[in-house]
Amino acid sequence: MGRRRSAATRDLPPNLYVRRGYFAWTDPRDGKVYSLGKDKRQAINEAIEANLALTESLEQARLVDRLDGNKGNTLAAWCDQYETILAERKLSPGTLSTYRQRLRALREKHGSDLIGRITTRHVAEFLAQWKGHARMGQAVRSLLLDLFREAMAAGWTHSNPVEPTRAPRHEVTRARLTLALKPGAPQ
Repeated sequence: MGRRRSAATRDLPPNLYVRRGYFAWTDPRDGKVYSLGKDKRQAINEAIEANLALTESLEQARLVDRLDGNKGNTLAAWCDQYETILAERKLSPGTLSTYRQRLRALREKHGSDLIGRITTRHVAEFLAQWKGHARMGQAVRSLLLDLFREAMAAGWTHSNPVEPTRAPRHEVTRARLTLALKPGAPQ
């Protein structure tokens, strides 16, 4: 914990500092400094707004969410329930194994996030890891689409952030073998 602020800067919000008469806000995530000019009132308002935006983007469950009863509505908790839904569908063991593998990757990336706070941007960034593998991206998007549809049906979320995302385009690189090739083939 740092030292207490001096009396002159005690009324400033967190992450807002005075440097040679100018106000500067420091982003606590990466330490980048943003100049806010000399107007104290405007600098304080912008710093408060930036701090609020920063706390809203946090991925951890907040006290308000726990008071509202959303404590256990994390994506990891829903993935556990979704696996039981998949088991009831009587899919083959290989398909279930593939789905579990994809759900494991989803848990690692966004498991602690509240399912209602997952945005289209989160989904798009998650799908971007399969940029060069369009078919895998399509399969993961399809799984996410079904996962959020089931979550909506169960009342865990109000919207499906996967629907606005675009499905990756996959171009088939091989063609079918035809009988026209047979005369030229070695025997």
